[in-house]
Amino acid sequence: MWSGPLASGGRVRLSGVTVTPDGEFVPYEWETDDSRQDPSRHDATFMVADGPAQLAWVRSAALRTFGPPQRTYRHDGYTIMVWDANLLSRLGYPGLV
Repeated sequence: MWSGPLASGGRVRLSGVTVTPDGEFVPYEWETDDSRQDPSRHDATFMVADGPAQLAWVRSAALRTFGPPQRTYRHDGYTIMVWDANLLSRLGYPGLV
């Protein structure tokens, strides 16, 4: 998955995650600043899946890791799942899988 700024004036940043063999999300550590995954410093309430090819496995891993989203939006080929909680506190331990 991709990590970088959105067209948001630097207010929103996306960080990559990867899936463990158990099917749960953990932070993806390749060239990533670990402090961005710290739930005491940052708040992440949404997840973005790129296109229908990714949606099935992203949704499955999201449900296992975070539970069902409160809202789901589709825009321009992307699916955005939104929760009413900080997802960073629910991520497993970081690691290259």
